[in-house]
Amino acid sequence: GGAEVSGGVREKALGQTFTADMSYTLTVARFASSFRSAFPQFGNVREGDELPYAPLHQGALSLGVEGEQFRVAGSGNVVSAMRDRAGQGDARPSELTDAQLLLDVAGQLRLAPGAWLTLKATNLTNAAYVVSRRPYGARPNQPITAMVGFRWDLGGG
Repeated sequence: GGAEVSGGVREKALGQTFTADMSYTLTVARFASSFRSAFPQFGNVREGDELPYAPLHQGALSLGVEGEQFRVAGSGNVVSAMRDRAGQGDARPSELTDAQLLLDVAGQLRLAPGAWLTLKATNLTNAAYVVSRRPYGARPNQPITAMVGFRWDLGGG
């Protein structure tokens, strides 16, 4: 079971469009029956065990501003810690991923009609989190990454 809520607003002011979007997901994922599995993430499952890699909480917030010559938006994403294998109660730290907070920014600058310079930077704080423990042990998320590009809209927009 679970619940999800999302919403957004767009407001024009000072010749710009300001945007805000948010979402939140609550996921309660448990096995409905007991069974044995050769799949290492499941193992010997008991009824009521939490599913692995199903975060209880996920949320996102994005704030942006758009004009005729530019667009820029910043976003934050939160994911709660997740089990690495099926289980109940408190898990050992070695059986969990890390809770995560990732901050990103993206922007575009109009160079000419239909021509845009683009920039995207992810994980601005260069935070390192354990996002998976399988296969072969703990694995981190992507480090800070920046991408620069050029976009050409053939329609001229």
